[in-house]
Amino acid sequence: MVEQIGEYRYSVTTRRPRRGWRGTIGHWLRQMAWRFDRQAVIEVSLSSTPPVPASIRQECIRKGLDHMARLFEEAVIYETTDRLLRAKCPGLFGPDSPCVSSKTLKRHGGAAG
Repeated sequence: MVEQIGEYRYSVTTRRPRRGWRGTIGHWLRQMAWRFDRQAVIEVSLSSTPPVPASIRQECIRKGLDHMARLFEEAVIYETTDRLLRAKCPGLFGPDSPCVSSKTLKRHGGAAG
């Protein structure tokens, strides 16, 4: 993503699978590694004109990772709450419930009513 703000330019890129046989093999190897250790690899490149000091770039990355951790925590809480409600109050999620859309039923393996 590149945006122009007055006389300033910046870009933030994350690594995507490269084209060609090397990129394909690298992408395949990272997928295999994920299956073994469940650890993701994130590569971030930050550039700007005028240049921003390394300490500020590092702080931006740290805050971005902190934000990602908070978003993941929220997703875990929502999933836990959803599973608990499904276990304790299955009537809330039945096909006759006015609170459930057909999209929600399909996502959780239920029949669209």
